[in-house]
Amino acid sequence: MRTLCLLDHPADQEELALHSGTVQATISQTLRLIRGVERVRGGWAANNRNAVFKDWLEEYPGAKGVNTYWYGLEAPLKQATDVVRLAGELEAKCLLTGDAAADVIAPWRLPQATKVYVSEVLDLTVLKLTPAPREESTITVTVPADPTVWHTASLENRYPGCADPLITYWDLKHGGGSDADEAADVLLTTIRRTWDA
Repeated sequence: MRTLCLLDHPADQEELALHSGTVQATISQTLRLIRGVERVRGGWAANNRNAVFKDWLEEYPGAKGVNTYWYGLEAPLKQATDVVRLAGELEAKCLLTGDAAADVIAPWRLPQATKVYVSEVLDLTVLKLTPAPREESTITVTVPADPTVWHTASLENRYPGCADPLITYWDLKHGGGSDADEAADVLLTTIRRTWDA
């Protein structure tokens, strides 16, 4: 569902499988079950992205995985940038999400706390970050159980280094913060603007 929302062109089952990180047989079975999707010339497309997105939001449980929570004195966006740099040095994959990615995609507020996805657990004490309880943390680092996070990020070449805008929206809505809903609404407006373009 997320891949269909993100693609700006119809895609055959092979392309959908590639971008979703799954096999073609799964795509074939799933397409029949998705509301707001139709077969068109060139493959499959979401004829109602809002409906597909809404259904995805209701079904998606989050990327899950292994979370570590860290506290630092630097601004959360600087902390996230430092984690991206460190992951690169260690040849680990890394994506901004939540507040940090929203600040790249649809700047509206300074990130209060942020989140990054990494492909392996990292020791962030080298960045002068300290392990912290979740409620006191300034950055969450997640090794996601959902492998599609990596695949759909590659669909969004407008925002390199960020999780796709839909994952970013989900993480922003579920990340807490006093004005997270307003920030998510700004992001959703930007997402829908790209759908209308």
